[in-house]
Amino acid sequence: MMRKMVIVFVTSLLLAGCNSSDTGASRNGGDDAQVRMNGDDGKEALNVSIGADLAVDMPKGYTLYPGAMVITKSNVDQGDSTALVVVMTSKDSPEKLASFYRQQAEAAGVEFSMENTSGGAQTLMGKGPDDTVFSLSALADDSGTTAQLTIGVAKGS
Repeated sequence: MMRKMVIVFVTSLLLAGCNSSDTGASRNGGDDAQVRMNGDDGKEALNVSIGADLAVDMPKGYTLYPGAMVITKSNVDQGDSTALVVVMTSKDSPEKLASFYRQQAEAAGVEFSMENTSGGAQTLMGKGPDDTVFSLSALADDSGTTAQLTIGVAKGS
């Protein structure tokens, strides 16, 4: 139930931020779905895939957490930058996910501006070279951890 709420929240948040002139949606059966939105210029501005254990092309220097299952992935095009938003689940703790992604972000030159540990949750936020933006929110739940990872990069980086 928590995972479906996270999916609905993330998708709603992303869709609310888009100024779109064209949208598309498809359902692949089961719980798999895809939502696409085009901007006023006709180019794809948002592409959200929802399903079980989706494949994700990660930005250079980043990998998916070992054993994690991706439940949504979103690619957002904002003109001069793009963002990848991944919601995943893992049987490991929020602390382990945060440690894993902290190492990757630091290796990519990210400097953290916010770190928070509270009530079974871990949050990391920071910026890196070329206006790279990094954010991880990981929350313990009944089956392990649900995490949202956001990496935004300038085009051409």
